[in-house]
Amino acid sequence: MALAVVYGRFLLVAGALVATALLLAGAVVVARKAHLKSLGRRPPAEAFSLEQLQELRDAGQISQEEFSFLRRQALNLPPPEQKGQADMKRAPGT
Repeated sequence: MALAVVYGRFLLVAGALVATALLLAGAVVVARKAHLKSLGRRPPAEAFSLEQLQELRDAGQISQEEFSFLRRQALNLPPPEQKGQADMKRAPGT
């Protein structure tokens, strides 16, 4: 009989610990999703407009290469293909 009481308490405590762990994990997931969602709505703190980038280039503060790179980032364009990458994308024998 005493063994059944001890075993029952053990199951009760273990179940409470598992339930607490699951609740904490769920709270972390919800908080993380809310945080990531809020990041998507906030404009970047150091963002430049295309006009500002052109002014920096025209003033000689950034090079044409830097301007092109930052312009592609501002417009969410993929990076340009580097030499040799285009050849690797072709099917053999073409």
